[in-house]
Amino acid sequence: MVTTKATWLAGATAVLTLVSSLGCSASSDGEAIGPSNGSTSSGGYSSLGGQLLNTGGTILASGGTGSGALPEGVVRGHLRDFNAGFPDYRPRLDGVMGVNGLVDQSVGAAYTKDQNTHDLDIVGPLGTPLGADGKPVYFGNPVDGTITTWGSAHPMCEGQPCFNYWFNDDPRFNQTIEFDIQLAEDPTRPGTWTFDNGGQMWFPIDGQMWGNDDPDYPEHNYGFTYELALEFRYVPGQVFTFIGDDDVFVYINGRLAVNLGGIHGKLEGSVELDTLGLTPDNNYTLQFFFAERNPTFSNFRIETTIAPEDWVIY
Repeated sequence: MVTTKATWLAGATAVLTLVSSLGCSASSDGEAIGPSNGSTSSGGYSSLGGQLLNTGGTILASGGTGSGALPEGVVRGHLRDFNAGFPDYRPRLDGVMGVNGLVDQSVGAAYTKDQNTHDLDIVGPLGTPLGADGKPVYFGNPVDGTITTWGSAHPMCEGQPCFNYWFNDDPRFNQTIEFDIQLAEDPTRPGTWTFDNGGQMWFPIDGQMWGNDDPDYPEHNYGFTYELALEFRYVPGQVFTFIGDDDVFVYINGRLAVNLGGIHGKLEGSVELDTLGLTPDNNYTLQFFFAERNPTFSNFRIETTIAPEDWVIY
């Protein structure tokens, strides 16, 4: 276990704990690849009612003050499925991959990006602010990219870093649905709310949207991103933790609080909200961005003491 302490721009500190495992997008703790996402489908996409979208849509949460139609502990986010040719999905070029399955001969056949590393350079150091559009800002080299991502030099991304498409709709590269996850209170740790897909690997869109389109790994639909947001009332002692792979970026009050960028095995990132200079009983935003970019594992676990009763609903 390696613990890294990072200094905030405002002078506060946050602790990022990394628990590494061997292999690319794989776990070294003996977990098997789950046969599915462990849930049944409703409406073809989400067990909690996902639907295909042409554009964004409203991001909702449940519980807390105000009124909301979702069950307690449910958060609604946007899930984007990328076709197998998207450059930052298995970020390489060969004789198989290309947009919509077409071969791209423009760069060559060699593996040119690292597919097994924690990449801290994608969105910058802790404390980096969100962009004006509420999305992470690409912090890597705009032309050459980072160790795991393509910059504007990749011809498919038309002169901009490929990262700019991860959390934005573009029908050439992705399809988008609203997708709900259900956090439940841990009976062994009252006050801690978790989502871990029943302990199974998280493959929420197998056989859907672009489908299981990786010719080398057709058992699951890999290559997707997920984002969600909620507003909450800050109460001293709150903690947010993510355990999984691949990339995860968590922003609290508009600033980066957890950075698990890169293509890697299961890592853990945790932030104690007391270190962020927040004012008790005031409302703040939490914005969460996740990417599953490489076969064959997909670990996804959220743990938080930000209880649904403190989520603010409109």
